[in-house]
Amino acid sequence: MTPPYSKLTRIYSHLMKLINYRDWAKYITNVYESLDIKDGLILELAAGQGNVSKYLLAKFPGLILTDISHYMLKECPDSALLRICCDMTKLPFKKKFSFVFSTFDSINYLTEIDKLKDFFNTISDFIVPSGYFIFDVGLERNSIKYQRLLNRSGKYQGIRYFQKSEYNKIEKIHYNYFKLIFENGELFEEIHKQRIYDMEEYSAVLKDSKFKIHSCYNAFTFDRANDKTERAQFILQRTE
Repeated sequence: MTPPYSKLTRIYSHLMKLINYRDWAKYITNVYESLDIKDGLILELAAGQGNVSKYLLAKFPGLILTDISHYMLKECPDSALLRICCDMTKLPFKKKFSFVFSTFDSINYLTEIDKLKDFFNTISDFIVPSGYFIFDVGLERNSIKYQRLLNRSGKYQGIRYFQKSEYNKIEKIHYNYFKLIFENGELFEEIHKQRIYDMEEYSAVLKDSKFKIHSCYNAFTFDRANDKTERAQFILQRTE
């Protein structure tokens, strides 16, 4: 079985070219500065190619990046970024962190509620008491709004690509199908699945964790999330 992103990484930057990583990093910084954090280690989960963290390195020089795909990590634009290839549900660290973050709905890739519970229990063990874990999630309004916009095709560096986006409201799974055709005729296909949980599901899972919900915003703002929110930004604080 071909590892995820082993081929897709070749066109990933092209697919994501409209994302303003600088602004995303600024938002992460603003959230960090709004919290009562007394220094400490900082960790990014599911960092991909490090496109957010490259703008954070100057402020957080000890920042550690992790991702399950070493193919993605190899594409980091800044060699000064400390990168570790690992599954975010099975972290290898002996250290604990004061601030952990994840971006671009990576949590939605945990497609079973039990896996989501296990993840929160695991990550809490790597955060100091009163430390923070922040992440954004895609909600159903987001999937419905953008699923057709992600149906696209094109050519980049000699690679023809096709993407089909589809949200199944019954399964509550957002599918992204990728097909790549290389110059030598090689065909590659990959399917990405994300579970679109309700806000109530996150709240219920977190009640049984070592976290409390410090805040939950409309992503990229400090406005409280509501029933019209498309992407929510969770700010969790580790309990004592």
